[in-house]
This record gives sequence, structure tokens and C-alpha cells, in this order.
Amino acid sequence: MVDWDDAMEEARNELGYSDGEYVQDFTRLVEVAHEWYDYLKQNEYEDFCVDAYHQHREYLQSDRWRKLRLQIIRRDNFICKDCGKGGVDVHHIDYKYLNTDKEKEFCILLCRECHKKRHNIKDKEIKIKNEKEVFKKGLPCPICSKITELRQTMSGQQYLCPNYTYCGGRIK
Repeated sequence: MVDWDDAMEEARNELGYSDGEYVQDFTRLVEVAHEWYDYLKQNEYEDFCVDAYHQHREYLQSDRWRKLRLQIIRRDNFICKDCGKGGVDVHHIDYKYLNTDKEKEFCILLCRECHKKRHNIKDKEIKIKNEKEVFKKGLPCPICSKITELRQTMSGQQYLCPNYTYCGGRIK
């Protein structure tokens, strides 16, 4: 965890002060320390976000989540709770119940558009812009969350969900 002492030490090093040396321009030292503090906090936050992202992706691959996701889809009858259209995205209303007995109570089914709205995601910000990108090997099928695989079909190679006969997850 980043603290002010770390930032001051970095600032002293940047300005060329050794330990115990008298600081002639204390105001400049504090300015540089603030810059270092902000920089170190931003890096700490980014590392936290990366770790959280990977942990969440790992959880979405778990058998527990796959079963729970199907239960929620069935419970909500494949209907988006916001607009009433067909939905396949399960949305966590509150992440503090993630991986707990109450998780199901705090999840709802949404269509892709409403899910993007809930997360305030604009189309240009979405990394996965079309169905072909969703079905890359190793990513979960957006319908049933199984990991897609490259398979030989009558029309050539395609990324298919191993559960294709059930959910229809494929790219053309």
C-alpha cells in the first residue's frame, strides 16, 4: 500500500537528496512528492483493477457460476428485466454478494444493450465489437459460458461452443 513516506523518498531521490541531507527547497520537494504519490496511487489502483479483472474472469469460468447463470436465465424466462426483450447477459446488481449464497438474489437477466447501459459502456469503448470477436478460442460463449473451440465444419473452420446443439453459439 502506497503511503506518503514512499512518495517523499521517491521525491528525494528524484531531486538528488541523500538520506539525512538538508533540503533547501522544501516546497519543491513537497510538490514532487505529491506527483510521486499520485503516480504511485494510480499504479496501485491499476494493478488492483487488473487483479480484480482476472479474478472475475476466472470466476466466470467456474462451474458454480455456469450453474447459477443458467438458473438466473431460466428464472427470468430469457427476458431482459429492463426492456422486456430477449436477454442472455446476467448482471450483478451488487458485487458484494459475489460467490455467496445470496448471489442469485442480486443478479438479473438483461439484454446486451441494457447491460451496456447499466455499466455505462458506449459502443466505441467495447473491445468486443462483433460476434466474431466473442467466439475466439478460450473465451466463454455468450449464451451458455462454455469455452469456445475451433472446429472443422461443413463450411470450414469455426469457433463453436462445445454445447452448440443446446445454445447455438457459433460464428459464421
